[in-house]
Amino acid sequence: MQKAALSAFTLIKAPGKEALMIDKIDHILNTVIKFITFILLVILTLLVFYTVVLRYIFNSGFPAGEELSRYLFVWSAFMGIILGVKAKSHMCLTFLSDKFPKLRPLTTTLYYLCSYVFFGIVSVYGIRFTVQASTARSTLLPITMNYVYAAVPFCSIACIIVLTGQLIHEFDRSDPSDGKEARTWQLYGFFWHFFSFSCYSASPS
Repeated sequence: MQKAALSAFTLIKAPGKEALMIDKIDHILNTVIKFITFILLVILTLLVFYTVVLRYIFNSGFPAGEELSRYLFVWSAFMGIILGVKAKSHMCLTFLSDKFPKLRPLTTTLYYLCSYVFFGIVSVYGIRFTVQASTARSTLLPITMNYVYAAVPFCSIACIIVLTGQLIHEFDRSDPSDGKEARTWQLYGFFWHFFSFSCYSASPS
C-alpha cells in the first residue's frame, strides 16, 4: 500500500506518459462497461418479456427467471452509476461555483475528495459483504449471493478509476499564462498528499 501511495502521488506529479496510460485504461474501461451494460439490458429485456408471455398467455411461470431478472437489474443499475460518473451526468448542485467562479477550484477539490472517500468506503465494505455472502445461496438459482453483491465493489472501484482519469484532466485545463496552473497544482497536490497519507495509514504495519 505504501508503494501504491507513492506511485499515485508520482502519477499526478508527472502526468505525461502516466496520464496517457490512465486515458487508455479509462477508455478501455468505458468501452467494456458500455458493452456489459448493453448485454445485461438485452438479456433483462428478453427475460422479462419471456416471463410476461408465460404468465399472461400460457398461465405458467418461470420463478428462476424472475429472480435472475432482479439480479440483472441490480447489475445494470450499478453499471449505470459508472457511466453516470464518467459522463458527469449525476445530479449535482453548482450554484456555489456558478455564483462565485473563484471558488470553483475549491468546490472541484471537495468534489473529488468526497467522491474518493465515499467510493473508497463503499469498496471496502462492499468487498466485506461480498465475501460474507459467499456462503449464502440463491433461493432458486444455483449460485451464491456473492455474485450479486460483487456489483457494489466492482462499481466503486471502477468509479475510482474513472475519477482518477477525470482528476488528471483537471491539470490539463490549467492555464500557465495567468498563474492558474500553480494554484491548481497546489490545490490538487494537497488532495493527493491526503490520499497518499490515507493509503499509507491503511497499510498493515
